[in-house]
Parts: sequence; structure tokens; C-alpha cells
Amino acid sequence: MKKKEPSKKKGAAAKGGSAKAGAAKSAAGKSAKGGRTAPSKPGKSSSPSKASKPGKAAKASKSAKPAKAGKAVKSAKSIPVKPIRPKPKPTPVERDEDDFTPASLIADLAGLGDLADAGASAEPLEDVPASKDEKVGLEKVMASLTQIFGGKDFMSDAELDAFLDSKIASGEIPPSAALDPLDEAQSLIYEAWNSEGVVKVELAHRALDMCADCADAYVILAEEDAKSKDAALALYRKGVEAGKRALDPGHFSKSAGKFWDIMETRPYMRARLGLAECLWDIGKKDEALEHLRELMRLNPSDDQGVRYILLQCLLESGADEELGALLDRYGDDTSPEIKFTHALWMFRRKGPGAQADAALSAALRANPHVPGFLLKRKKLSKRIPASALEGSEEEAEAYASGAMDPWHGTLGALEWLSQHSPA
Repeated sequence: MKKKEPSKKKGAAAKGGSAKAGAAKSAAGKSAKGGRTAPSKPGKSSSPSKASKPGKAAKASKSAKPAKAGKAVKSAKSIPVKPIRPKPKPTPVERDEDDFTPASLIADLAGLGDLADAGASAEPLEDVPASKDEKVGLEKVMASLTQIFGGKDFMSDAELDAFLDSKIASGEIPPSAALDPLDEAQSLIYEAWNSEGVVKVELAHRALDMCADCADAYVILAEEDAKSKDAALALYRKGVEAGKRALDPGHFSKSAGKFWDIMETRPYMRARLGLAECLWDIGKKDEALEHLRELMRLNPSDDQGVRYILLQCLLESGADEELGALLDRYGDDTSPEIKFTHALWMFRRKGPGAQADAALSAALRANPHVPGFLLKRKKLSKRIPASALEGSEEEAEAYASGAMDPWHGTLGALEWLSQHSPA
């Protein structure tokens, strides 16, 4: 993943030497262990509901091979899964210079990423992937900051500095206030994300015993404990309903476009993404697409990587016009999901020729290993790696395993690809 491009207007939290950024780093450093980016969901595992995602071929499980210097690491998942979801590159959200809301601070904190390791620098580290512990730690810290601010807004940097100083002096950073039932339940979810098997499931059940509005608990049960796709679907639906109950209804209108910046929306977003994927798996494609589109509307910066799933769904459904608009929107993304999808889309629209050939050349520059797997010159492994370097065989294998159906289902596409990718 490339570095996040700075917006033209920076919020106060992103300013060099800002007290609020420094205080946030200090608080976060105690428990985030240097988490680099805010997670969509740490430690998500496979489930029965993921077995028939578009392009259901098995994915890779080789150890990552060195790629070009300076390339980033992307997240991957265990099979059976949907198409691999690369670590997304958030689209910068511009804020006014006088925007000193807690939400903006927390969003800037997520953007800073290297809380414990980066010192005064706000540039994220590119080469070292955050561990699951680091990701969970960062989200816990951000949740704590949300609790500290309690909806308070600030008129100036000085007012925010004074507020943080008072909280530090009183020992409330990290917060010591009693948690409400939902916060208590969410604390168990953070523990569950770092657990496996029966323990993980038990923690999710305990979280629901504490609070029926704990959406992440339903997501864990859908992924880890559901015995069928229908059972998983029911759990995801309950998760979405729970997440919605836990939110201020006003968020859906006033916070659209920056939804992920608000910590309490994330369980809802995770549940809704799981619901969309499960709906697609069982053939309810129109309903699945509605959810994916709405997730993109609520959070166009796409911290969850919804666009990669939506791309594959649009490819399979033949919605080429909408697919083209999505590709244009994220044209700077160098992942195989974007580059090779753009090449295939161009081939489907224009046929072999200058435009399609140029798009394919760009895709091959991004990762030259992809054709080997799509053309079955190389065998796909049974499992994908925990991480994959940009431009690596592991990244190519992960992409190809999720893209077999559209490539093999497009007349002439494999012959065209083979002509430009000699063995």
C-alpha cells in the first residue's frame, strides 16, 4: 500500500507538533504497540458462508518472496474466501482548518498509524505489516479516545490542548470511567479477535450476554460458529440490526462520507459487509450489491476494501458501466484487483487493440506473475499467505484465485492474455 496522500487542508490534529496529536500518540503508545493502520477487522477468519464467493478457486500459501524495495504489504485471508481484499488505500478527506472535533482527531490518529514507533513523524511505515495485536490495540485506543471526548467539540487548538492536559493530569488518559454494557461487550470482542476456536466463540456469546447490541459478536459467530450459509446469513442480519440500534440515527445522514472515522460505526460496517458477502454467496446478488454500494456511499475512502469485492461482483453481473466508473474512481490504485480488472473490462468493451493492450501492459507492470496463474501454467495452492508483498507471486496467486471465473468466462480473454504473456 502506498502512503496516504495528504489532503490540501489538514485538520489540526495532523499539524506538526500539534499538542492533540502528541497527546493522542502518548495515550496510544501505551497499548497500541505501534499499530500502523486502523483495522477493518483484526483476525477475521473463514466461515461456511464464504465458500462460494465469485472466483472460488483456492488461494496461495507460500511464504512471501522479496519484492521491489519500498513496496508495501497487503492483508490476505484464509480459504474458503471471497476474492482477496488488499489493504485499502484510504481516499483523503478534506477538513476545514477549524475542524477540531473528536471525530476528526480520531480519524487523524488512524491516519498517523505509526503511533508508538514513528516518533514525531506522521508518515506511515510502508514495509512492515501491523500485527493482529497492533491492530486490535490501535482500535482499542481509538475507542478509548472516543469515550474520553464524550461528544465534546472544540473551538480551537488551545481549547483542545487544555482539555487533554486536564484529562492527563486527572489520570483519565487512558480512561478510567466505568464502561456501559456495550463498551464492556466490545472489550470482550477485542479479546476474541486475539483468540481462536472455542475460546473465540465463547467470548462472542459472553459479549451478547452483556449487550444484545454488540454487532461484532454476531459477526464472529457467523464466521466461526455457523453450521450453514443460512445460519450465517441470519447471524449477519442480526449483527446489522444490532449495529444500527447502537448508533445515533443521525449518523446515517450527517456522517455519510466519513462513516468509518466514527468508532462506534465500525461494528455496523463490519456486519453489513459480512451480510453482503453472504448474500452474494447464496445467490441473492441484487441485495448484496445494494449493501456494497451503500457501504461505499457511507465510506468512500473505503478503509474496509469494499471496492475489491464490488469489482468482482460487478464483473460477474456484467455491470460494465458501473464497473468502469468504479475503476476510474480508484485509478491510482496499483493492486492487481484494479489493474487486471481494468484490462479485462477494456477487453470486454473494446476487444483486443491499442486501449486494451495498454491497460494490460499497465497491469503486467504492477504484477507480471498474474498470467501464470490465470492461464494455469502455475498451480494454485490450497491456502493463501498471511501477507503478500506488492508485485509478488503470492499477491498474484491470491488475485488469480478470486478472478478465475470472469477471466475464463470472457470469450477470447485468455488467448489475448497468453499472447501478451509468453511462457
